[in-house]
Amino acid sequence: MQFLDALRGVAVLLVVLSHFGEGHSEFLRDLISSTFQFGQAGVSLFFLISGHIIPRSINGASSLGVFWGHRIMRLYPIYWVSIAVAVLMSAAGVFDLPKGAGSVDVLVNLTMLQGFVGVSNLIGVFWSLKFEMAFYALMTIFVFLGWNRWPSRIYAAWTTCILVIALASVLTPRLFPYGLFHVELMLLGWLLGEWHSGKGSVDSKTAFLGVLAGLVVATLCAYATFGVRIAAGVKGWPTFLPMVTAWISAMVVFMAALIFSNRMRAPGWLARIGVISYSIYLLHCLALPLLAWLAGKVDWMLAAVVCLFITVVVSEMTYRFVEKPAIDFGRKLLARRTESTVQVTPHAR
Repeated sequence: MQFLDALRGVAVLLVVLSHFGEGHSEFLRDLISSTFQFGQAGVSLFFLISGHIIPRSINGASSLGVFWGHRIMRLYPIYWVSIAVAVLMSAAGVFDLPKGAGSVDVLVNLTMLQGFVGVSNLIGVFWSLKFEMAFYALMTIFVFLGWNRWPSRIYAAWTTCILVIALASVLTPRLFPYGLFHVELMLLGWLLGEWHSGKGSVDSKTAFLGVLAGLVVATLCAYATFGVRIAAGVKGWPTFLPMVTAWISAMVVFMAALIFSNRMRAPGWLARIGVISYSIYLLHCLALPLLAWLAGKVDWMLAAVVCLFITVVVSEMTYRFVEKPAIDFGRKLLARRTESTVQVTPHAR
């Protein structure tokens, strides 16, 4: 699945470009605010990739408990490390936590559920993890109910619902809760993953119609959120055009990657960036104070390259010494529990 790792690499580099550039480059800041939201495109790619991978993971697991065990060991250890580093940097006066954040906020953030209870994210990029968790919960429900065999029906039902909500938002006008669209992206990733595997119930026509529906939904949801905001006189950022171009481009790039995945080989370095992309995603914001300091002494592009290099090196280390050991430990632990269950069950009968 090297092409998925390469896509992750593209996604995380888009996010880093957005966060490193918007504070120091007037050109990038204007481009991001007026034409193309790089960070949102990157996160949208992550959502599509999750939609591709998670259904396979949950369907391939021996039980829902095993699936969640793997997910916990995959997501939480490096996430907790990023929180610890952010708190230590804040105590040293070199990183700003959200205003008023205290020990309770830190404890709630440790659960990764802060987005559901109205607690501020200690690091800005944590916001997307809420939607990842929501998708895991949805897939768990689908498997429990036996609906995981019907990705096209579920995608069609979800798409129809948010189209209705978005249209109602435009006509009311009320701001559309565009987090619903993030789940749409993951469901589209699921649909396209079933098509790409060639083993599911999704044919080429259904996949094409799914992408077409996604493009329509992206446009309407972006307008229902940001166009309505402008029409209502609500000032702020982001705006319609940079968001809709980001969402649409992510879908087009993802579809193109699936189509050409067997015909082109992704660069090894980009695939490696993808392998360690979760660490890069969580940790690159912690390099922003260093970037601000360096940008005051040298050209910001050079400062950004230095900070990216440091982030990649640190992320390689955290992947090797935090992420991978945690993943391997989780696999061994869950494999032992599964073997134990298999051995005990016949005697119990």
